[in-house]
Amino acid sequence: MPRLILMIALVLTALVSCARTTGGGQPSVLAIGDSVMAWNRDKSASIPDVVARATGRTVLNASVPGQGLTREGSLFPGTIGGQLRRGSWDWIIANGGANDLNRICNCSRCDAEIDRLISVDGSGGLWPGLVQQMKAAGGRNILIMGYYGPAQGGGGAFAKCSDEVAELDRRFARLAAADPRVTHVLTRDPFGGARALYDDDLIHPSLRGSEVLGQLLARTVGAGG
Repeated sequence: MPRLILMIALVLTALVSCARTTGGGQPSVLAIGDSVMAWNRDKSASIPDVVARATGRTVLNASVPGQGLTREGSLFPGTIGGQLRRGSWDWIIANGGANDLNRICNCSRCDAEIDRLISVDGSGGLWPGLVQQMKAAGGRNILIMGYYGPAQGGGGAFAKCSDEVAELDRRFARLAAADPRVTHVLTRDPFGGARALYDDDLIHPSLRGSEVLGQLLARTVGAGG
């Protein structure tokens, strides 16, 4: 129950303040996405927080828990694309899609919804459209963070979505292969299902999990100039 209360507080805070900056100076990295990207923000230990500390860059984390790429896939008003801010971004980091698959098709027989998010060849759908929006918002480079799989031994409300998000990763890889400004970072293998990397709900990253993911992304984003 305390974690549920914290989650509600996180969502309300995110909806009101919309973003949090880590680091000094003008932000050069923007992070958007769902609760995976926002988790542990209350402890200044979210994935973008870790990226900021590891690279020395200033990162603006505009992610909102519960949001998807579609309105019907979002728990609250708005979409991940609506989190974008115009700026001069060396990198825009983004994740998303699991909430859409869970809420719209319950992660079962989701072929049509996956196609809606991103086509088999990675060239069409909402995700490629979001990439174009990120570029238009000033993103010189785009990093798509894939979803990690379920914890070892199963559990967690999103364990049923494992196959669906794995398919998203395959399509993200094709999108990135066709666009030199897009990098896809696979997180499933580095996470490896180790339970210590999951929070108590077996959905979101623990503090250690956010650290692992943030360090992984930091190797792509690199040090600030």
